[in-house]
Amino acid sequence: MKQLLSLTIASLLSLQGAANTNDHEHEHAHPRPAQAFVENLGQWPSPVRFRAGVNGAALFVENDGWTWSKLEESAAARMHDIALLSPAEQHALRFNGHAWRMRFVAGSVPTIKGKDKAEHYNNYFLGSDKRNWHGNVGVFGRVVQEGVWPGIDVVSTTVDGNFKYDVVLAPGADAGRVALNYEGLDGMALGENGELIMTTSVGAVTEMAPVAFYGDEKGGPINCRFVLDGTTVRFAFPGGFDKTRTVVIDPVLVAGTYSGATGDSNYGHCAAYDNAGNIYTAGRNFGPTYPATVGAFQTSMGGGGTDMSLSKYNPDGSELIWASYLGGSSGENPHSLIANNAGELIVLGSSSSTNFPTTEGAVDGTCDGQDITVTHISSDGTVLIGSTFLGGSGSDGTNQMGGNYGEAYRGEVYLDPIGNILISSFSSS
Repeated sequence: MKQLLSLTIASLLSLQGAANTNDHEHEHAHPRPAQAFVENLGQWPSPVRFRAGVNGAALFVENDGWTWSKLEESAAARMHDIALLSPAEQHALRFNGHAWRMRFVAGSVPTIKGKDKAEHYNNYFLGSDKRNWHGNVGVFGRVVQEGVWPGIDVVSTTVDGNFKYDVVLAPGADAGRVALNYEGLDGMALGENGELIMTTSVGAVTEMAPVAFYGDEKGGPINCRFVLDGTTVRFAFPGGFDKTRTVVIDPVLVAGTYSGATGDSNYGHCAAYDNAGNIYTAGRNFGPTYPATVGAFQTSMGGGGTDMSLSKYNPDGSELIWASYLGGSSGENPHSLIANNAGELIVLGSSSSTNFPTTEGAVDGTCDGQDITVTHISSDGTVLIGSTFLGGSGSDGTNQMGGNYGEAYRGEVYLDPIGNILISSFSSS
């Protein structure tokens, strides 16, 4: 049987500093990884192969490493009530963020594959350019970067919202070739428990110290630790290891330390069901875009920063059938949903994006300030059957009520007996 050496490290994103790993019992059993890695079919820039959200940060898997993007912790909470701010206050709103990269040192261009594909898929309707509309986008539980170094693969997963990666060495592979170089961090250090602490302008990111053991029936621990050389991370085995046996270097996962939020924040706005009992939900999503530069950056929300996030579930809610983004470069909010007899979804919302996705022959293809939007989506979520703006020269789709959450987005969409779409909303035009 082929023997493998597996190095596993967890990156636990926390602003509270390193946790004391001695207080936690390590278990070799692994929970099933969450299906968090979304393949890139053109919805993100070409260097990206997969994207995942982990503990409030965005991770982009690329051929030669990873890029991270993280906003300050208060960003989601401040964006939650942005509609209650005046246009001037919205325009002045600023969020600090930080992007950094990890690159494989002297590595080859690997073959990248998604594993453990989910039954559901994502759809993206981003902007008015149909070339950026992508359906049936796969979601995976693992990403394997094969042949990063001779005989060495890197396997990425997420467990309990934390990012984990395994460095897998085939028999005869040189563990000394494994080297990870970080760019764009404010600082790097090893903690007193051997953890790797990376400092950013929006808090510290911690990779817990690796714990090694033989993975065969005999078991037994192996001494392994991080080695930090400037901005390059390697692994050392002070006592050596038996290369004829399977070896696993596994993290100590610290549960209950974080808020529980994983990936991008979402706030629910409305829901509906179809004749078959399938469930539809719509919210606004706060997702960081792919970073253009390394180091600190600042994002001006300017009334934007959100897309509609749409999901379809089976009747008992146990399976996600499809999920989709819908939006342009500014801000969108869903107001109401309804499904027709064919299981097609109609979404009433509002947008201030001039490039919100509209279809040929739409009633109104131009956004003037903020407009009402009406979008008709196919039953599988992959096609926009129709999408239009509706509005005048002022602000349309929202009102000035703010006593309770979501009151500004009140509106309703309905269907008549032959399927015509009826809406009720607000206008100040």
